[in-house]
Amino acid sequence: MPRTTTRRTRTLRLASAGLAAAAAVTLTAFSGGAAQASTAKDATTLAGTPACSVKDVSLKVESIREPINTYRLSLKNHSKKTCVAYKYPQLRFGSAKSPAKVVASTKPRTAVKVKPGHSAYAAIHTSGDGNHGYRTKKLKVTLSGAPASASSTGVALPGGPVYLDDTVANSYWVNNPRIVYTW
Repeated sequence: MPRTTTRRTRTLRLASAGLAAAAAVTLTAFSGGAAQASTAKDATTLAGTPACSVKDVSLKVESIREPINTYRLSLKNHSKKTCVAYKYPQLRFGSAKSPAKVVASTKPRTAVKVKPGHSAYAAIHTSGDGNHGYRTKKLKVTLSGAPASASSTGVALPGGPVYLDDTVANSYWVNNPRIVYTW
């Protein structure tokens, strides 16, 4: 094997080992807060907890006064078991061909567990300085990880038609209802 290939392989192995070690430290070093970091025990529990499905939750969009053009999507668990709100809600407004963009900076360290009677939240920004604006009364929400037969449902938008443009975006699921004030 040529000398440069051996060095490159060794460098890649060291870099991979370093990244793996950094990820392990990150996952076990942080705890507390609305979205807790996973530990080995949490990962096992999370794997055994079902994804939230539209059969077990109610979804509601609320208009927020400030910041302007922002709404809060609430997912309330009505089942008798904890479920997991994975990633983010996939939102399709009106007859849109693609879902709203997701704001990567809102990603929590791990999926959000939602105990019975509790909620998870996502912020929705409907318009800004974008183009191609339109109004719609329709919103389809798809939950990540839920069985296909129980993953999507229509959700009413408050106050009639909502104005959207190509800056429409939403956050990941979080446990903190104040998400809409922080992004």
